[in-house]
Amino acid sequence: MKYKWRGGIVLALLACAVFLGLRIRSVNMAVELPPEESYEEGEFVEIGDNYFYQEREKNTGYGIKVISSKFVPYADYVAAYGQDETYLDEGYRPEYVLDIELTIRNSNTDEEVGRGFDFVQMVAIASNEIFQVNNELWTLVRPDLAGELGIRVRPGTEYTVHLPYTRPASMDRVSSPKKLLTKDFHLLLSLYPTKKVIRLTPGM
Repeated sequence: MKYKWRGGIVLALLACAVFLGLRIRSVNMAVELPPEESYEEGEFVEIGDNYFYQEREKNTGYGIKVISSKFVPYADYVAAYGQDETYLDEGYRPEYVLDIELTIRNSNTDEEVGRGFDFVQMVAIASNEIFQVNNELWTLVRPDLAGELGIRVRPGTEYTVHLPYTRPASMDRVSSPKKLLTKDFHLLLSLYPTKKVIRLTPGM
């Protein structure tokens, strides 16, 4: 009798687990994901009325084109700007910098339209990777912006810039160049109401 009682409990627990699993699956299926548009390097992507998390982030009239992307050893990257490895403290030196050259275009004609382009949420992602604009290296590239992670382009003009992407320091690890080059990277431009990404094809 005791074994039947225990068996009943096990079956009840299994039934609960199955029910919860089906419930979670149905909830996940009910979540509507935004449609996604994917572009290639060399294509101008209009941001339109899309944004990351809040409507006030809209950059109507702005467009982005990735010209090139490549992984550069950290020492080589800072050397190109007249610095050596000690530019960053030892614990914050990335192995590689993902150097993304892009053009930002503002097709607006009114000075009051468009809030400028913010780089904070424009991350480069792969299946198990995330690279963000490195604030200290960005200051090295554009010291005149005093660490501001964004740019406002004059109406009717465009601006080309190199953005230094690195893994967060806590996530950086040794990766072979070959392994990095096999990953499928995308540059995230917006999340809602349409998710827009540019597929990156970085070299070394």
